[in-house]
Amino acid sequence: MYRTLSFRLETEEWMNHFLDKKMAVSCRVCNLLVADMLKKLKKREESEEYIKACELYKTQDKDSMKQARELFKKVDKDLGFSKYQFMSAIVKYRQYYGCWIGSTEAQALASRVWSVFERYLYKDGKKVRFFRRRDFNAIVNYNMKTGITFDGENITFSHRGAKRKGLSIPVRISNGYEREMIACNKVVTVTIKRNVCRRHKMYWAQLTFNCENPVYKYDSDGVVIDRVGEGNVNVTVGNDSVFIEDDNGYKTSITLAEGIEIATEKRKKLNRKMDSSRRSTNPENYNDDKTIKERKDQKPWKFSNRYKRLRNDYGETYRKECETRKIRHYELISKIMKHGNVYNLYVEDYKSSQMADGEIIANRSPATFVELFKSKVGIEGGTINIVKVGAA
Repeated sequence: MYRTLSFRLETEEWMNHFLDKKMAVSCRVCNLLVADMLKKLKKREESEEYIKACELYKTQDKDSMKQARELFKKVDKDLGFSKYQFMSAIVKYRQYYGCWIGSTEAQALASRVWSVFERYLYKDGKKVRFFRRRDFNAIVNYNMKTGITFDGENITFSHRGAKRKGLSIPVRISNGYEREMIACNKVVTVTIKRNVCRRHKMYWAQLTFNCENPVYKYDSDGVVIDRVGEGNVNVTVGNDSVFIEDDNGYKTSITLAEGIEIATEKRKKLNRKMDSSRRSTNPENYNDDKTIKERKDQKPWKFSNRYKRLRNDYGETYRKECETRKIRHYELISKIMKHGNVYNLYVEDYKSSQMADGEIIANRSPATFVELFKSKVGIEGGTINIVKVGAA
């Protein structure tokens, strides 16, 4: 059983610069690997074996399709499209930044890039894009012996050749539950995350524990909080609500992310003010019918100080909205898990419902609820059976 907890890092200004640089370099290394693999991807699509495999696959004959799959595998193997070959390929890019990225961190970056290509090659990915520096806000280490490690009180950056070798950043331990988790269980993964809160960058250490010795939260009466029940529970997740039914005859319908409308309305107002400010300072970039001109006809955009303040407020409001939605989802999941430990989860195709109920789905996020529910059940050791409603 694994459990993840987040701890605030007590950083100074120069530590923030170090972490920013480390994430920027990690993003750069990922993009170098993406560029290399995109060239190979083009070779893959132009190769004779790949074209032949595509033609065989279109015949819809079982034997031909089987032969096509074997050809696809051969082409991918020859060009290096596998997780382990990505890990080997990233070594030559990492060597230029050895003072900033440890070897184990580089392997995690290669896995991250491979997940993007895997989705494009074998799943529902439509396009491979480069990583944007402003959105690259996490670095991971899966090896607790080197690189980014945790010693019980501090996060230490100890990869070989680091300019700040031995740098330690204290973590903020807020309560006894966190202290007991650290004392009783082994840390298997460390993730350094960055987010913007109240216009300031904040850094967190996300620690994943191998919970061989489970630690529970207790209320004032000594009763375990959020203890998992026993029995079967039917959970039907709609676009905006969840229907729950257990073996004891308990039935109820609960609205997803209740109370999120207030933050959503505030964000919409800020968006309208931003649009008004942007139009008034950049009239040359708009047509007579108030639509934005094509990119080739646009002049450099200018943003006023008012617009920048509104943009910061928008980002903070959006962050609070996302955090509130996630908290509401977890509260609902905890309520459901008290009714049993075997869950029949009935889900819909929310993507196909976006045309009709796009705003409702965006506010309530039923797909996110399903993912969080599956993750929570996996952590607590329950059983989940997923049934797709409306599927053939």
